[in-house]
Amino acid sequence: MAVYPQHVIDVAPTSNTNDEPGPQRYRITVQVMLQTWATATREADARDAARMTMHNHLQALAEAGITLTRPVWQSADSPAEAPRG
Repeated sequence: MAVYPQHVIDVAPTSNTNDEPGPQRYRITVQVMLQTWATATREADARDAARMTMHNHLQALAEAGITLTRPVWQSADSPAEAPRG
């Protein structure tokens, strides 16, 4: 799987309940493109394999505290033809 950052959408400080000076946590919203490849004998099988791969990666990201919203599925015949945003 490949990840292509597109652009930062928002940077917002999280609540600092102690009001102590020093480093502060920020919530950063970034648009990214995730790309994966699948090899199969039928296009439908390749799409299913790609979706399963992405589903597994999305679960791992969620477990690490990274949330991806509004996925958009696009297909290409080769990595060179994949949309680059």
